[in-house]
Amino acid sequence: MMNSLKRLREQQSLSIEFIARMLEISVEEYKGYENQDNIESELLEKMAKLFGVETTDILSNHSSDTLDVSSLGFARSNSDITAKDKKAIEILLNLQRVFN
Repeated sequence: MMNSLKRLREQQSLSIEFIARMLEISVEEYKGYENQDNIESELLEKMAKLFGVETTDILSNHSSDTLDVSSLGFARSNSDITAKDKKAIEILLNLQRVFN
């Protein structure tokens, strides 16, 4: 059974290399996670935070080609985002520009 990692990554236009770097894992390791459901809880939490979704959103196998983008982290209201989150988003966006 596959999870929703690939779909989330593609919907947010993020490269495998970028995600692997943000998670501090190898590209090959990340590719493996896109095709399995057995993800260590600590890493799953990091992935959920990176994509701005709940862990259950990652583990679910949606049959449709898209997820509801309104639930994605970057679609949340500004009041839900802490100063630490803003700094992390800024870093992510800068890194995304480098890798894309």
